[in-house]
Amino acid sequence: MLYISPYADFSHLWSGSAEKEKHACTVVHEILSMTLEKRRLVDHLPVSGRSSCSRNLWGMLIRHPDMFYVSLKGDRDLVFLREAYKNSQLMEKSHLVLLKEKMALVTVPRFPRRGGPRTGEETEEWRCTQV
Repeated sequence: MLYISPYADFSHLWSGSAEKEKHACTVVHEILSMTLEKRRLVDHLPVSGRSSCSRNLWGMLIRHPDMFYVSLKGDRDLVFLREAYKNSQLMEKSHLVLLKEKMALVTVPRFPRRGGPRTGEETEEWRCTQV
């Protein structure tokens, strides 16, 4: 079955029908394709407002593994746009994603650890963590 455009009129589609689910798939696909990292928390998808709606959304994401990958790691579930990733790496990275990755490499301790150097004192270990 062909996917229905997310911008097309879907008022004639019956709730629970296969066509309505295909339309919902294209809406979620379009939302994920507009994000920088082509992923989003399932809770933050605009379609997942009420609990029954979020269960239907969850079921739809699981039923379409060719389009979406749902990560169950951690406390919150992430949904990835499968076509945007290759070997767990984002294929086309925008300059903002590259900047975010570059900034993640810089680690500056916020609070001194117990038994660590006092304020004003630096150690060789701390200097090596800066990039």
